[in-house]
Amino acid sequence: MFLKNKFFTVLLIVSVIAGLILSACTPTTSQSITLSPTEIQPKPSAVEPTETVEPSSTVTMVLSTQTPEQISNVTDATLEAQGKGAFEVTKTLTSSLPNASKDEIVKTLFVKWLDYYKSDKVDPYIRLKDYKIEEVKATSGYCPPPDKNTTKFAARVKFSIQTVTPHPGDWVASPGNITLGNDNWIYHLAPYVSVSESNGTYIFGLEGSIPCA
Repeated sequence: MFLKNKFFTVLLIVSVIAGLILSACTPTTSQSITLSPTEIQPKPSAVEPTETVEPSSTVTMVLSTQTPEQISNVTDATLEAQGKGAFEVTKTLTSSLPNASKDEIVKTLFVKWLDYYKSDKVDPYIRLKDYKIEEVKATSGYCPPPDKNTTKFAARVKFSIQTVTPHPGDWVASPGNITLGNDNWIYHLAPYVSVSESNGTYIFGLEGSIPCA
């Protein structure tokens, strides 16, 4: 009986020791922690919006003066009508120039013609701001000969113009050794012009070329 009790006592001691050893060896269960999405993902650093740089008024002004092209919606029919109006205003009574030479007559009518193009009666596409007449030289003849009961002579006019808009319109199509200058100037246009005298009135016209000497 004693041996039996002693056996159980030893067994109990061994069991207690084994239990202590197992407790020491068993890892401690860590406490479960649930993280919110904002805690799992690091917050991105704040990004400042890209700054939009507005052009200064000075830059805008410079660009506007450096983009000279102006597109006009004027039609060929309008230009033709305005051209006829320009010739119409050149009509001058011969009695107003009783002793004028051919050069003086041509210059008088030519000035009226250019002045018309300085008025607001014409489209800005071809309107003039200023002009300079450089030379007027009448020719000694005219071909073909004038109509019956009409006196007609021709002259070569050299002049320069300053257009209202940077667009030169049809002026650059004029004959001559044309040079484009600053401030919308077009230098050294040199067309042939004609003057007809009929029923006491001078009438001005433009000619392509005058082969007569």
